[in-house]
Formats: sequence, structure tokens, C-alpha cells
Amino acid sequence: MKKINHILFVSETEALDQAALNQAVELAQSNLAELTVVGCFDDLKKLSHDQPDHNLLIQQMLNNKLSKFSQQIKDLTEFNLAVKVFFGKPFIDVIREVIEFDVDLVIKAVQPTGLKSMIFGSQDLKLLRLCPCPLWLIKSTEQLGDKQFVVAIDHEPENPENELLNDQLLKTGISLALSQFAELHVVHTWELEHESFLRGPRMSYTEEDVDELVKQEQESRREWLNKTVDSCLVTMGEKAKHYLSPVLHLIKGSAAHNIPKLLKKIQPELLVMGTVGRTGIPGLFIGNTAESILFDIDCSVLAIKPEAFVSPVKLE
Repeated sequence: MKKINHILFVSETEALDQAALNQAVELAQSNLAELTVVGCFDDLKKLSHDQPDHNLLIQQMLNNKLSKFSQQIKDLTEFNLAVKVFFGKPFIDVIREVIEFDVDLVIKAVQPTGLKSMIFGSQDLKLLRLCPCPLWLIKSTEQLGDKQFVVAIDHEPENPENELLNDQLLKTGISLALSQFAELHVVHTWELEHESFLRGPRMSYTEEDVDELVKQEQESRREWLNKTVDSCLVTMGEKAKHYLSPVLHLIKGSAAHNIPKLLKKIQPELLVMGTVGRTGIPGLFIGNTAESILFDIDCSVLAIKPEAFVSPVKLE
């Protein structure tokens, strides 16, 4: 993740999540960054265009919301920040704000969905799909003991963009772990391509032959994982090498199944993950694997997109 100069904090409710706001303030202070707090509301749906003085009513509502929202923020923090309110489709307004004002990071408190197995709401998922900059969805928790952060990385040597994304993910995870005194975990899931087919009756491979291929693939992935993490630690400087000893998890099987399983075991505060698009169509970046993971976890998520990602949302 590039240098943070401008952070956008998003709230869908007037009742601000103070822990999430504090996180945004701390990041802004440590990075000497500008912080803008945005309240997203949908009250305009209650107004009819046939009402007299429709535009005047809208302006009055905006002023009223802005005044109340600003006062609440002043009661929570003394940090010098900008305050805005939006009515309409929150995710579109937020993305336009990101594009127009060159926002480097969006932070949003997760609102309860009512579904036990799903902590992210519809606006969260739309932002995950369409927001062009890194998005930190914060689920406020009081984690007992040491903080645990997890970074998930993938291996696609034929895809340079993916390798660059891995580097961003690791550097982000390392920086956050250092700044918040957290233990860092790095997970990589892998499979031998076409293993089931190779073990089938139509193939000439014996079980021992395939087992050897699996073993070779596992060792290749282990070597790559160790080298990738070590190389990133070196580039991050002596502080990273001295204070961090990342716990590496090399897991055979699908990411969609095994990453949530690992998170349930570790119970981390944060998952740092990438979202990679292969379609070439703007906005269509988040695949089945990424969404399956998001539907089955119970922690905060920092999602980072490839540099080449372009949001289909445009300025008016």
C-alpha cells in the first residue's frame, strides 16, 4: 500500500463507532495524513419530488445532518478533520469522493447485518468490488492477549501483477504489525493442479507417482513462501527483521475453505487480502474465492486491489 496522505472514514449511521474512528485518527496522525469523515444517509428516499420547496427541504436536511454529525465527532476526538454528509447511494458517493480527492485509504465500520454467518453488509460488498483504493472494513472487537494479523498471499509466477500485489500485501501487513505490536501470520494455500485427474483410472500414474508430484509441489511452494516473506522483511529494514518473526502457514487445499478455517483457529483481529481481477472488465475483480472467504469470516478485513484496477464508477 502506497504512502497514506488522505484517509476517508465512512459511517452509515449517526452513532459513530468510536473504536473504528480512533483507528482512523491514529493512522492519520502516524502518517501525517488528512482525514475526512463522511456520514452516508438515505433519508432523501422519504421525500417526494412533488412536495413544495423540495430543494429547500433537501438543503435543510443536509445542514441539519451535517451540524449534528459534526458535533458528535467533536465530542469523540480533538483531531482536526473535515466532515461531510451524503444522501443517496453511499458506495457511489464514497467512490466518487475517493476519485475526486485522491483518497489513499477508506476505513469503514462494519454494521451488523443480522445474519450470524455474515458480518459484511451490501454497501461493504459493493465497496469491496468497486472502490479503487485499499478498503479497511473494521469489525470492532476487544481481542484478548496479543493482537494477531493475517496476510493471505497467492502464487502465480506467470502473473507479474499478482506478485506485485503480494508485495503490497506483505509490506502492509508488516507495517501494521510493527505499528500495533501484533503477531503476524502469513498464509498460502496450494493444490497440485489436476491431482484428482492424475489419480484417475485413465492415467498411467501410480499413487506413488502422484504422491511424489504432490511432495515436489509442496516443497516448491514452501521455498517460494519462505523466500517471498524473507525478501520482503529485508526490504522493510532492520526494524522489521528484528521485531517480527512471521508465522508461516502452508496449507494444502482451497483458499475458500482453508483460510476461514485458519482464521477460526487463530481468531485474528485483521485479515489483509488481495482482490485480483482477470477479466479485464473494469469493476469485475473480486472472484468466487475472495467472496467465499469474506462470507465465512468474523474479523476486520483490509482489501487491496492491483495497481491496474480501474473502478467503473465515474465522476458526475
